[in-house]
Amino acid sequence: MIASRQLVRLIVLKKCFNRLCSVTVVAPTSNNTKEALKELRKKTGYSYVNCRKALNKFGPDDLDEAVEWLKKRAIEEGWEKAAK
Repeated sequence: MIASRQLVRLIVLKKCFNRLCSVTVVAPTSNNTKEALKELRKKTGYSYVNCRKALNKFGPDDLDEAVEWLKKRAIEEGWEKAAK
């Protein structure tokens, strides 16, 4: 009886531990990042996903570098809005 209780306790603890370890933490998006994304999309006309990649690479404080990177990728990949 005692051994089975200990076994159940170990199983429950293992499940709880696995749940805690598998939780992914998402960093909160700051207002700064949202505004930078909005401005980058307005400046370039490129998609949300591509602008997001540029912001992840250069950060919200370096929009000029992000714009240059986006233009370079647009030319390399032949995006439709590359001329905009």
